[in-house]
Amino acid sequence: MKSVSFDYLANKLQLLPPIKKMAKMVPFPFIYGLHTAFAYFELRETQWLNHEEIEILQNKRLRNIIKFAYHNVPFYHEKMKELGIYPYEIRRKKDIKKLPIIYREDIIKNYDKFLSKHYKIYGGRAQHTGGTTGSPLSIMLSGKTMGYKRAKNLRFYDAINLKHGKKVIHFRPPPSLQQGRNNLVYEYFEFNRSLYISNLELSDEIIEKHLQKLNEFKPYAILGTPSTLYLISQYILRNNIDVHPVKVTLCTSETLYPYQRKVIEDAFGCDIFEEWGQGEMVGSAFECKNHGFHLSEEIGLVEFLKDNEDVAAGEEGEIVGTTLINKSMPLIRYYVGDAGIPSDDVCSCGRGLSLVDRILGKTRENIVTKSGKKIPGESFTWIVMEQDWIKESQIFQPSVNKCIIKIVPLGNVEKEKENNLIRQVKNIIGKKEEMEISVEYVEKIYPTQAGKRPFVISKVKQ
Repeated sequence: MKSVSFDYLANKLQLLPPIKKMAKMVPFPFIYGLHTAFAYFELRETQWLNHEEIEILQNKRLRNIIKFAYHNVPFYHEKMKELGIYPYEIRRKKDIKKLPIIYREDIIKNYDKFLSKHYKIYGGRAQHTGGTTGSPLSIMLSGKTMGYKRAKNLRFYDAINLKHGKKVIHFRPPPSLQQGRNNLVYEYFEFNRSLYISNLELSDEIIEKHLQKLNEFKPYAILGTPSTLYLISQYILRNNIDVHPVKVTLCTSETLYPYQRKVIEDAFGCDIFEEWGQGEMVGSAFECKNHGFHLSEEIGLVEFLKDNEDVAAGEEGEIVGTTLINKSMPLIRYYVGDAGIPSDDVCSCGRGLSLVDRILGKTRENIVTKSGKKIPGESFTWIVMEQDWIKESQIFQPSVNKCIIKIVPLGNVEKEKENNLIRQVKNIIGKKEEMEISVEYVEKIYPTQAGKRPFVISKVKQ
């Protein structure tokens, strides 16, 4: 059965005022729909289980999804039969390595085979994932999975004391705009006091209007991608603008680099908290008020791998995720494309969920050299931080022997400054590497449809 939340009815059916009145009578969290409410109640409790209890729950759900996929999903049935593997052989996390890692290309080539036989029964919707490279992809998420998707966000808000009903500004495309119904720049949702402000266009003039709106609205918290909040923060600091003092800043959907964190903190003067996830819903993590970065292990099983082996705590690994919930289109051992560093620390907050030291972002945010060296985008961020003439920038690698530094400058640029920047980038890449580095001045860095502005985009296969 498809989950329909009262906020949808209240805000989308504008011609039915009684529906809006009814929505105000529905208590939290039922205002978000039954799937979300039940998932929220569960996640609110399970986070306090000890690590061993969470592992038992995770293994139980893993066995269930493996058995389901074998009997209901053509791709996994055929693959497991081909490998001579039966569901009873995969009982815990370590057993899952008997199955191959699947990639985005596998899903695109075999799309219908990844759908469960009865996916329409489970309701839900298609979750579109595009990113900055590759072909667009739609993942079917069941109604139950959509509920967990919303519930994990509500748990994140609870973990940083952002209670339902406090005013929040979301710097992201408004829902109506995302769904193609109109071109709204601002969209307000009364049921949870959230104001959406489009981040698809961020010229100085538009940022000025957005800040006026922020000061009028007086939010308790702001939420957005790091690149969006960084641009706005730069404008605030550059023009000495007084802004309403927000209590919490939430960064989602992109890697938060240290130089961005510092500028955002200086502009808004409050704590910053991160959340990690993806449209495929195979793994997610949230930061608590004690700044522990917790994996949502009840929803997805996350592996940090190097050469298909688990990395040790403190080591970087590529992330592979497995859904424990989605029966419309279960993805098992799906290559997410992010890299991260697991931790064996225990958070002082008392949650039994495993910790992540850091999520390093997309592997496509690496520069790849002719010799095969991969240089993380973060390696270049300190260079940008030191340039007082750069408003916004992005490194684009169209081929293995070429890099273009796209720059939105602050006024006229001296040639020596440009040459110095190129020298610094070459030093990081390596003088022996055969790579042409050039600068291209642009009016703006164009965002993706989701409003993301990745710092590095590489078209080189990684």
